[in-house]
Amino acid sequence: MSALSCQNNQRGMSLVEVMVAVAVITIGAIAAIGSFRYISFSLQESKSRTLATNLAQEQVEKLKNLSYYMLLVTTSTANDSNFASIAYDNASYPSQTLTEGGITFTRGTRVDFAYQTGNTVSTTSWTSDDTGLKQITTYTIWKDATGWQYMELKNLRANPAANPLTATFTGTVRDNLTVAVSGALVQVLDNPSWYGYTNASGVYRFNVSQGSYTLQCSSQGYFNQTTPGLRPATSNSVTTVDFTLGRMSSGTVGGYVYINEHPVISQVVASSINASGFYQEYIELYNPTTSTWLIGSPTLDLLYKRQGSGVQTITLDYSTLSIAPSRYYLVANTTTITVAGVSRTADAVFQAGNANYPNVLQDSSDGSVRLVRVSDGATLDTLGWRSTALAPNYYESVPLSDSTGAGVGLDDNEQYVRLTHPGFITSGYGRAYDSNDNSKDFLPYSPISFAPYNSSTSASPRSGTPATGAYAYINDGLSSVARCTDVTAAGYRACYFSVTNVSTGTWKLVISSGGYYKEVDNIVVTPSVSTSVPHGSTSPNWTSVGNTSITLLDETTTYGFISGTVYNASSLVLSNIKIESAGKSVFTNGSGDYFLSALAGAVQVNANPNDTSMNRAYTTGSTSINLAVGEVRSNTDFYLSLGGTLRAYIRTASLTALPARVVVATLNGYQMAQATSDNSGYAYLANLSTGTYVLQPQVDSAETVSPSSVTVVLNSTGTAVTITTFTVTNGLAEITGRVLSSSSATLKTGVLVLASTTTLTGSSSTPAPSVYGATGASCNPCYYMNSSDASGNFSVYVRSSTTPYRLYGWYTTFSDQTPTTRRVGPYSVTATNGGAIYSQNLQW
Repeated sequence: MSALSCQNNQRGMSLVEVMVAVAVITIGAIAAIGSFRYISFSLQESKSRTLATNLAQEQVEKLKNLSYYMLLVTTSTANDSNFASIAYDNASYPSQTLTEGGITFTRGTRVDFAYQTGNTVSTTSWTSDDTGLKQITTYTIWKDATGWQYMELKNLRANPAANPLTATFTGTVRDNLTVAVSGALVQVLDNPSWYGYTNASGVYRFNVSQGSYTLQCSSQGYFNQTTPGLRPATSNSVTTVDFTLGRMSSGTVGGYVYINEHPVISQVVASSINASGFYQEYIELYNPTTSTWLIGSPTLDLLYKRQGSGVQTITLDYSTLSIAPSRYYLVANTTTITVAGVSRTADAVFQAGNANYPNVLQDSSDGSVRLVRVSDGATLDTLGWRSTALAPNYYESVPLSDSTGAGVGLDDNEQYVRLTHPGFITSGYGRAYDSNDNSKDFLPYSPISFAPYNSSTSASPRSGTPATGAYAYINDGLSSVARCTDVTAAGYRACYFSVTNVSTGTWKLVISSGGYYKEVDNIVVTPSVSTSVPHGSTSPNWTSVGNTSITLLDETTTYGFISGTVYNASSLVLSNIKIESAGKSVFTNGSGDYFLSALAGAVQVNANPNDTSMNRAYTTGSTSINLAVGEVRSNTDFYLSLGGTLRAYIRTASLTALPARVVVATLNGYQMAQATSDNSGYAYLANLSTGTYVLQPQVDSAETVSPSSVTVVLNSTGTAVTITTFTVTNGLAEITGRVLSSSSATLKTGVLVLASTTTLTGSSSTPAPSVYGATGASCNPCYYMNSSDASGNFSVYVRSSTTPYRLYGWYTTFSDQTPTTRRVGPYSVTATNGGAIYSQNLQW
């Protein structure tokens, strides 16, 4: 084997190979170095964008904490020098320069009115009406190694209540006779806060926001009318919608009315021989009232008189001392009366001392019996009868002249009996008919047919004295007040009322005369039907008076009643006008009439009072009267002039409507009206008479208003008079900044920041002053304080002032457990514009 065949085949790297390897390694290193550079750029850019986003979000949250109306729409802008497309607010929210993470940012803000179309949100000019939506846009601008960058962030602030009332509804309301209906209410059913009242010509007008709505018209005494479909209302246009109201179908309510206010003489007998041959004579009394009358002591006297003799008081021995309601009372010349087969015990007996005892009442002669109240001598009732030759001295209207017996007066075995109701004597009912005519109220009977009654007998009255002139009022709001007038019923005087044009429905009837009245409830009225009341379904019903439509005024009252008519300045009647007194109220009917009950005494009556039911086309009216118990004070009329209304518009400096702001109207230094602006920014000061008024908005002490007041001359027109717009400017400015250490590091532990127009005394170790009660509207000096947050940012709201603010900060550090607080400042900040933002950092 050859030696050469056993050698290893080995050799080294050539120079070329080494050069190639070095080149490859160098290229890789250079690539790695470039890669690290780009990673560093990427991290820095991510950091910058994160900080920019945080700053933008911080501003958005700060502005969204403001109320919708205090979020001011941008009215003046400045373009950024680096991005021509960016324009931010340079008035209300000026740009700020902020340093975060070693990067300097410029933060700009703008606020615009916005509206949504489908899924797209668009903005509109600040001069537009409030859309109910505002868009907040914040820009954060900074510069990095590649050039200028910006971050844009948007958010929305909504207020659904702030709809622009730029559309108008108007029209005329008439009844089915084409007569204008004043005081009618027209309102939007979709939003009842949008409404208007018709004026004297029947015309209404009010504003709504753009849309389609259902309108309803209503007025007292008329059926409501509603538009059959939606009526469109276009912005900046007027839509006319007329209404024709049908009067409510009406009926008539009527009935007879009697008043029972005193006992009456119900029967007289001068001579009747009993089985023992004794000549019996007696006087029967009846109490148709609801009160008990005392008759002993004496309280009531019986007087007897005939021609040629003096007046004789019939002195009595009493066994019964009172007459209960709906009871009889028997006065006789003997303890027991036996007549017509019935024996009755007398309640009082003629005393033996009577001059003609036992024959007080002379038979076959004229005569008269009077029932007299002792306390004042008033005659409550009288019965006088004549003989052939002589008439009695006392009687009511016409003395009774009988054709029975000998016809010479009250004969033996003859009786005079009072009627229970016109023309009739019906057993079981009280003998109470009293037309104040003896010839009509009594019937003579011979022989005696009706046995006497005593206090053990009770019978309900069926009539009484016709209540001539009594007022009858139905509370339907359409009918007129009726008066009870005399009529003839079967040849006898009665009193009948008839209330016409009563609305369909269920109502109450009130009848009043003097101090007596009666209420009848549950009266059902149907169209074109005359209803007699009371009847079987009313309360009270007619059961107690024999199923007859008779109302008895037997209840006393502490109230009086006021009636009248309301007219406009042209003496035309006004319907649907509220009349109120001491909490009781009614509305005038279609004829302008009203009937109101009120407690007796000094009474103030108000027409068209200033409340939610007020007809704002007219002024209020008021009168004071002294009302007696049971009195019906008629002709208490009112003449209302057209009421003037002042309309003020309240807005922000960016022309946004400002609701819930009070406006006061004064006349000669006295407040006459005040109103609060609605969601559309308008305040209506209504019911003002003519004159020169000063109007002044009432704003927060942190706000200013321009003009501060307006003087306006008002001529009453019935329509709203628009005056100068009031512009309210937010009086609070904002001072913002950062708190930094001496090395410009952010202080994150919380720093107390204070602003005041006063320079504080002391040194850097002096603690903060007490600010309790020093931030109100009248503070002097005023202090405004806040603390910085965990990011080292602070924000202090101050009232705008031409005097520069002094800004201080207190920062506390610890050495072990020992705290040390150091004060810095003052820094001078001029905050002259309300709503503006001013920047100032604090550094220790």
